[in-house]
Amino acid sequence: MKKLAILLSFLAVLVFESFSQQLPQISQFMLNNYTINSAFAGKDSVVEARLLNRYQWTGITDAPRTFNLSVQGVTKNPKIGIGGIIFTDNAGPTRRMGVNLSYAYHLNLTSEWKLGLSVAGGALQFSIDGTRIDLDQDDDPALFSEKRTQMVFDASFSALAYRDNFYFGVTLPQIIQNNLNLYESIQAEENKLEDHYYVTAGYKLEVSDKWAVEPAILAKYVKPVPLKTDFSLRVLYDNKVWLGGTFRTNDAIAMFLGYNHNNQISIGYAYDITTSSIKSFSDSTHELTLAFKIYK
Repeated sequence: MKKLAILLSFLAVLVFESFSQQLPQISQFMLNNYTINSAFAGKDSVVEARLLNRYQWTGITDAPRTFNLSVQGVTKNPKIGIGGIIFTDNAGPTRRMGVNLSYAYHLNLTSEWKLGLSVAGGALQFSIDGTRIDLDQDDDPALFSEKRTQMVFDASFSALAYRDNFYFGVTLPQIIQNNLNLYESIQAEENKLEDHYYVTAGYKLEVSDKWAVEPAILAKYVKPVPLKTDFSLRVLYDNKVWLGGTFRTNDAIAMFLGYNHNNQISIGYAYDITTSSIKSFSDSTHELTLAFKIYK
């Protein structure tokens, strides 16, 4: 039972650190705005496909990994934007995967300000593979020795106010709050998809013809976990090359860089230095994003 106690303690640390907020975190969130707020679909006259791969806490076996592919953009009607995302999040024996589709409508508030409103919905599949967990006693009822899965449907709502070089958005994901019943011995309300609250804002300051600075912020909250905030700053040269960093409260400091080719193909890489208690096991995270854009 000693090994079982160690296993459970370690899994508890992983789950609290990575899924205290049940949705994955992204260091380069300013490059992946659509995955945070679906009202970004149709904001600009562009169709964008973006890949993201995040390998968290290198050196830890079965540490969290995130992969998603998103496609979003404007339609023939400049007021309407649509998009979709396919994603998978893995952490040890657990997996969350699914597909999400969104619809956004943009309207003019004033001659300078616009408002985007979006609804999104899709299917989520949660699974846990008990065969990947080794126990001292094979018949120990503490954990299961089989793979269990469950599919649920969920939805989200997003709003985005923006003008030239500035945006402010709010997202309410998992608004249906489905119950997960993977384990009959656990009450359903203890495995609910909790309400999350995302607030994001960003600004692009044109310092000169060649240089620009982009500060951005992303605040995330889910009860009863303390508010977690990402403060990010990116410096761009000639809209081609950028360097930047992100400070995530109670979690990590990230450094990132990227390159943009002809405003059509861009690549970004981020390296996180862990500052939370998990640093005793791993001190780094890698994140890569690749985008393709077609302008209307």
